[in-house]
Amino acid sequence: MVETSCMLKTATDKSLVLIDELGRGTSTHEGYGMAWGISQYMHTHIKPYCLFATHFHEMTRMADEIPGVKNMFTSCKISDSELIL
Repeated sequence: MVETSCMLKTATDKSLVLIDELGRGTSTHEGYGMAWGISQYMHTHIKPYCLFATHFHEMTRMADEIPGVKNMFTSCKISDSELIL
């Protein structure tokens, strides 16, 4: 959370913000609430370009509720013993 606080204080609309698993180590409900609130605040007030990796599947609703938010994902498959991303 110290890193998140620093990010919220120093990021600008010209920043690239990378967040990986914000709220990990907390309960699902609390972690999801923190992740949503921080993401929404950044989008509304700071407006940086942000890549946010999370295991909170509920966060995908943000793309339906907040204009400008997009969900992206990667997938992979194994074909003939080759990993294809």
